[in-house]
This record gives sequence, C-alpha cells and structure tokens, in this order.
Amino acid sequence: MRDVQNDAGHPVAVAMGSYAHSNILQLPFQPGILTQDTIYRHYEEPSWNFTYPVPLVTQFSNPGTAVEPMLRLVKAKKKHLTTLAHMKLLYAKKKSIYKKACKGFIGKLFPNMLYKVAEEMERDPDKWFQETYGYDYYFTGGSLAVVGGREDSPGHPKWIITTVGENMNAIEMARLNLTESRATIDRNQLKLFELSEKDGPIYEICTSMVEKEDDDDDSTSRNLRIALRRKHKIELLCGEGESIFSSSKTLSSEVPFISCCFLRGSSDSLICTSDLGKRLRIWNFEIGEVVQELNLSKKVRKDDCWTCVRSFGKNHFVCLDRSSIRLFKTKFLLKLVNVALLSTWLWACEKASCLEVCPEEKLLFVGTSHKLLVLQLVDRGDAQHREFQQILTFTHNLKYFPTMIRFDSDSNQNFFVWLSSQLPGDTTICNFSKVPPKRFATNNLPRKPWTVQEGFDLARHKGKCIYPAAKLKRRLQLFHSGLAILVDENDCFHLFLQTSPGDVFHQRITTATDDTLSDRIPLLYHSWMLKLNREIPFVPKATDFKNLRGFKKILSCSNLYRPEPELLEDTTFRKRPGWQQSVEDLHQYKDLLAPEILQIWGFRPDVSGRPPRRISTDQPMDVTDRISHWLDTTADQVPIVVGDEEGVGASRDGSPVVADEVVPIESDHDQEELLHSVVEVGEYMKPEVDACEQDVVFVRAVVSDVTTNAVNKSAAKPARRKYVKGF
Repeated sequence: MRDVQNDAGHPVAVAMGSYAHSNILQLPFQPGILTQDTIYRHYEEPSWNFTYPVPLVTQFSNPGTAVEPMLRLVKAKKKHLTTLAHMKLLYAKKKSIYKKACKGFIGKLFPNMLYKVAEEMERDPDKWFQETYGYDYYFTGGSLAVVGGREDSPGHPKWIITTVGENMNAIEMARLNLTESRATIDRNQLKLFELSEKDGPIYEICTSMVEKEDDDDDSTSRNLRIALRRKHKIELLCGEGESIFSSSKTLSSEVPFISCCFLRGSSDSLICTSDLGKRLRIWNFEIGEVVQELNLSKKVRKDDCWTCVRSFGKNHFVCLDRSSIRLFKTKFLLKLVNVALLSTWLWACEKASCLEVCPEEKLLFVGTSHKLLVLQLVDRGDAQHREFQQILTFTHNLKYFPTMIRFDSDSNQNFFVWLSSQLPGDTTICNFSKVPPKRFATNNLPRKPWTVQEGFDLARHKGKCIYPAAKLKRRLQLFHSGLAILVDENDCFHLFLQTSPGDVFHQRITTATDDTLSDRIPLLYHSWMLKLNREIPFVPKATDFKNLRGFKKILSCSNLYRPEPELLEDTTFRKRPGWQQSVEDLHQYKDLLAPEILQIWGFRPDVSGRPPRRISTDQPMDVTDRISHWLDTTADQVPIVVGDEEGVGASRDGSPVVADEVVPIESDHDQEELLHSVVEVGEYMKPEVDACEQDVVFVRAVVSDVTTNAVNKSAAKPARRKYVKGF
C-alpha cells in the first residue's frame, strides 16, 4: 500500500528512482479512503455515459490550408530560433577566419555578418514567449463561456459566448435553450462584437454576474460583465441587463497579459491580471487605474513566467505557476497567505499548465502534464494557518498539456471535471462525489467522452458522409479553443466544446442504459456535411506556372484549337509485345513446371506421355536439332511452283503464286552457291560441281539420317534418377 501511495502522489527519492516513468498509477489516488481491504472492490463501472457530439453552432468560413491560429506563434518562434542558431554558428566560423586574415584591424572593422545576426534577432515574433513546452500558453483558460447555470440563475435565460473569425478577434453572444435531449440557440437574439485585428486574437473569456438592488422598487437587477483577454489589452464589456452592453473599458500593458479574473470584494469593479513579467496587478476598471501591485520572483533564468489567477472567495485569489501555488488576500493590501510547492504531489518532470477553483467547497483543480490534482484549503486550528491538502489525484492520459478545465455539480454533490488540451479530440472527464463526513471520493476511472472524429467514423460505418467529405474532414482536425459544462434544472449535465474557427459542439451525460449509438447521429453528420458543402464557397487555387514545362510554347502558339485525336488502328491482328503474356501462356508455365516439381519429390502422375513442350525452357538445341527443325519447317512452307506459259504458277495446294514473288535460279553458278550453303552445314559432306541434282538428293538423305540418329540417341538417354535424399 505504501508503494502505491508513493507512486500516486508522494514521489519521494526512493520511489522516483525505482519506478519508471510509464508506471504512473492509473487508479485515482484517494488518501484516507482506500485501504488494503477495499482497494480491490472499490472501483466499479460508471453508471453514466456520453452522447455523441452534435454541431450546435457552425461558422461558415473556409479554414483552407492556413496555419492553425494556436500554432502560428509556435511555428514562427521555432523557425526564428533555428535561423538564429544557424546564423550564429556561421558567424563564429567566419569570425575566426576574419581574425586570422585581419590581425591588425581587429576592433576597427565590423563584418556584415554581425549586422545580419542583429537583424534576425530583431525579427523575433514575440520576445516574451519561450518555445520550451511546444504549445502556445497564451490560450490558457479557453475562449468559450456559458452564463446562467443552475446555481447562478435559476429560471433566468442562458447565454453562450463564443469566439469567431479566422483571426479569433470577434465574439458572438446568443440565447441558449436547453432540454433533456437537445440544445438550441436563438438566432433572432444573436449579437456580434468585432474587435480590431492588430491586437491579436482573444485568448480568454471571463464573465461575472453582478446583482444590484434598486432602492426605489426593492428589485434586483442582474448585470453581466465580460472580460476579453488579448495580448496587450483587456477589453471589458459592461452594461445594464444580461445582454445590453452600454459601455466598454480597455486595460493596456506593455508586457503581455497571461491571465485575468474578476474579484469578489468590497467593490464590483475589481479585476486581477498577471503578465509574463510575473507581476500581479489589481485594477479598478471603472477608473482604469491599478489599485494594488506585486512582483513575483523568478526562480530560474529560463523560466517562461507563466501564471494563472482565479478568484477564491471574497477578498482572496489564487495564483499558480509551473511549480507552486499561492493564496493571496486583497482586503486592505495585497498579502501572501500561503504557498504550496507542487513537487510534494508530482513527479520531477511534471509541470502545471491550467487552474480552476470551486470557492464554495474550497477546492482547486490543477492540471499538470500527467495528472489532475484536486486540492482543498483546510484550516489548521486557526483561521490564520491554512494549507492545501490533497484529496484526489487522477491520471488524465492526455496527449499534451491540458490548457482548459471546467467543472460543475448537481444537487446530489456529484462533480464532473472536464479538462482538455489544444489537440483535436484530446479530452477526458473525471467524476467524484461528496460523501459524509465532508469527504470526497470516486468509484470511477477517468473516462474519455465521445469525440467528433468518432461520430464521423460512426456516420461512415452507417453509410453516411462518404462523399464529398473533404471540408468536413478539415473541420474535424481543428484545435480546441474553449470548454463549458452546464447543469440544467433537471440535474442533466451538458458539455460544450469549441474549435478555433468558432464551431461549437454539444453533448450530454446520460445514464449508462441510454443508447448512444442511435441512427440519428449519422443523419445529423451527413446533413452537416451537405450544409458545409453548400454554404462555403469554392476558392480556386492558383496554379504555379513556374514548374510547368513548355508553358511559353502554349502562349506563343498560333493555333489554339485542340488537335484532333488520332484514330487508333485495329488491334485485332496486332502482334502482342514480347513482355505481355496471355492467360494461356501462364497456364503453359503451370503445365510445364508442375510435373518437373512433382518428379523431384518422387511423385510421377499416371499420364500416357509427356506434355508437349511449347516454351523453350531448356538449354539451347544442338546444331543437328536446329538443322532438322529448320528443314522440316522450310520444307512445308516453301511452295513448289508449277510453271505456266503466262508466267503465273500455282503451288501444290492450288493457291496462285505470282511470278515476281519467286526468285528463279538464273545460272549454274547461283545454283552451285545455294547447294554449297546447304551442304556446308554438315561435317563430312563436300559438294561436287558436276552432279548438282544428285548432290541435293544425297544431302537431304544424309541430313535426314543424321536427324533420326540424333533423335534416337536422345530417346535412348537413361531416365532421371529418383530423388532419394537432399536437394
């Protein structure tokens, strides 16, 4: 049991040295809940399930082949660092050569390479951003918000706020209607707020609902406030009511903002911010001034200065960095209350990447590289002595750093914590509940909900979304930019997921007996695919003529008509090329090779004779065999001409032969040469000049005897010996 605890949440030196990195405990760690007797029967199958995500909001903009907005800075920074490192190496090499060549002018001349390195350093896309972890941590927090939960506004309308646009520089606010089976938005009450593009995308959206009592009629008005965090600005939308914004405020900073949150205190106009200079500031956005300020110290030189702030009750807020968590008090002065190091519960390689809080239960949800820490602020005898205590630890098994966390609970104190990274389909949900006396426990492992990619695969298995699905596939590969989880009046959990162009998907948490593999999902995805193909215009792609050959000839050609296609010749009697074989030829190989292979293994089929050898697969024929074969073929093919008076002959088979096609022997000398060419093939035969006709008869007789002897000699060869052993 001690080894399990060390592996889960207390990586002491012995545990870190003896356990491999891949052996992180997959069971949720629950100190004080699990014992040696209950650890094997504590966990059970979950009684809840997920529905497939359904598109709720679709932005009809063509993503195209542009770089993902969440990858632009990472790629630009990586390219800049690679170019700068290459130029520095090249400059160091040229510097040594320059010193050897100009020993007397050292310090007086400045090579051009030094100016080039300086120019490249000025091209840094963001000097505050460090490409250490491989992701854009500006997008921490998420740019999706849902206003009007079960506890916040019972009976009041619900609103969903999304980020839209190719550059993510505009927000869209719409009325949200929830039922037990579906969610819809009211397009008639849709509002769009566009911001300037030069300040960059919207990284995070924070909301706060402020209730004010009117002295005249003793009524309560609800005012919604929205904070939009950008790189160097924070845009605040304030007004009267839930959807009417009468004014907007702007907070600016030279150092980029990295996190923001509304504070609960003596004033409703306080907002806390943190930047990449590790500076905490509390603003009064009504007057646009900084009320309190505190600088945090940098621990290491290469610290990326990432922080995240969240309001933790009245006059308190929490600040998280990569390795520690701090609690601050803001009643009179900005004062540090408590500090906790995350190394107490994490491996040495793990770093924190996101934060969410539950002030009512004093819970903190810290997302790290491999785990989800659930911490609770407890009092140690005195209210002045507080500390963070670990109550649960989940292993989320995400592919990359989690950047967004959302949670909610129902009336039975069942908590669902949803965390996600920026990668598509990389989400997981952890569940736990409150048990007496004031403890939190879980009986389920972290579970991954159904993703949009899995819904698309289900539709294809059902015969939908087959063609054309190119635009739909491109939509499924977009990064996550926001999360939201909401509980309605019927204690039903609704999940909302947003992608980078502004598409929002909705799914529910239902009972395990509910059939999620319904036939409605493939039809919805298919109609969504057809809608994308119909609404998104086709953008033609320009052709790169530089790679085309002979393009100048096309422009200078006077005849621009297409040439007439050449008529193909009749290929019925065309000779087949030597490399092309028909099915009959392939069967000949089978007929020839099968008996030979069977004879090797001692099996001789009962056949009357050897199959005809139609393909020459043996060694070349002897000279005598070639002569006999040539004589037999030429004797049948050469026609014997019977002369007529008119110069036209006829062969023995009766077909006419034109006299021009027959080459006559004009003289005895030509006849002698022809006879000599036939006879000199033999070894012991010499022609005689006087008796030509007798010699021809004699030669044919001798050649026939030679061929018959050769055939008999080949037939008299001993049979092949039977295979006994070895091969």
